Amino acid sequence: MYLNCLDHQESTSYIKALILLLFLFLNSDIYNYPQPQHPVRVVRLYAIAKLLQLMIKMDEWEGFSPGTRDALQAISFLDASYTILIFVVSAVPNSHGPGRFMEEVEHELKEVYSLYGILNRKEPKDLNAWLLDEKHVEGEREARRIIGKLQNLGGCYRDVIASIA
Repeated sequence: MYLNCLDHQESTSYIKALILLLFLFLNSDIYNYPQPQHPVRVVRLYAIAKLLQLMIKMDEWEGFSPGTRDALQAISFLDASYTILIFVVSAVPNSHGPGRFMEEVEHELKEVYSLYGILNRKEPKDLNAWLLDEKHVEGEREARRIIGKLQNLGGCYRDVIASIA
């Protein structure tokens, strides 16, 4: 279903694809592929990060229920994309090993990080510290807060399914 949404290439279709992909990742992939570094999980996380990047400059959520709009408005898509890419960067060595995919993911992480300066946004110091040290408490707390908001958005899948059906 999420691939079908991507075929439409409209902003609302990208949002629908993101919501469905979040739901799939959070409610299916963790059971079907229990290893955090499983290649399917890592690629889906990367797809989520890329969809989040498309949302960075969006601020109109027409056509969605109030609950879905609230979930969308609660997310900093820049922080969310950066956080997900941190997860991907940490998993790629064990999922895909060195090579083209690892280079692409590392490049994407740098590109998203550069958006903080371009968009005049506060540098994510805690997330950066967490990238270097997974035991950084404040960084982990910030990542968990961001992931919680993405979980809320993934919970809006019923809206998407109703709009597709």
